[in-house]
Amino acid sequence: MYLTYTDEMPEPWKACGFSWSASYKDWLSTLKEKGFTVTITNEPESKLYSGHQTLSAEVKAVKFDGTEISFWLKFGYGDSDSLSGNNTLYSISVKI
Repeated sequence: MYLTYTDEMPEPWKACGFSWSASYKDWLSTLKEKGFTVTITNEPESKLYSGHQTLSAEVKAVKFDGTEISFWLKFGYGDSDSLSGNNTLYSISVKI
């Protein structure tokens, strides 16, 4: 499954606290609270996009709960270059 910020966040995910508007720090915290092992695959950095600085980073989160579920989160093209800034998540890829 592949979603971008223009897609509706699935209702069960919303119930888990997942939100497109959550900050990078919020995402890492929520994933860890839900029992995911989080790996930073591309360290956060500030990049220029469309005339303003944005946060660029990639994260992999894996959880084993009978089956393995993996989330890849790509941050970029958002409203802020801060780790605490909202609306920085661009896409989520999921593999089960």
